[in-house]
Amino acid sequence: MNRKVFIQEIVYFESRGNDVKMVLASSESIISKSTITDVEALLSGKNFVRIHRSFIINAQFVTAFNSNEVLLGIHHIPVGRSYKNEFNAFVTRISKGSVN
Repeated sequence: MNRKVFIQEIVYFESRGNDVKMVLASSESIISKSTITDVEALLSGKNFVRIHRSFIINAQFVTAFNSNEVLLGIHHIPVGRSYKNEFNAFVTRISKGSVN
């Protein structure tokens, strides 16, 4: 079954091997046959940032963060070591009020 999903509904993506789980603001999850790298390329220039080998988050849902994790409402997403620089750039954009 195909379902239309609006980009502003997506809280985060999680890699599941050859599948990607998309978690929506409604707490609904959708599994797609794709890779996290393909999703990342598709979202380039949007409000999304890859912060871990397995996670891409939607910046509009960030409620708190520290150097090790990001809180998206009730969802705790880890920040991967190799994504620290990208995460720091993301934090800088948030602090300047220009997430994109």
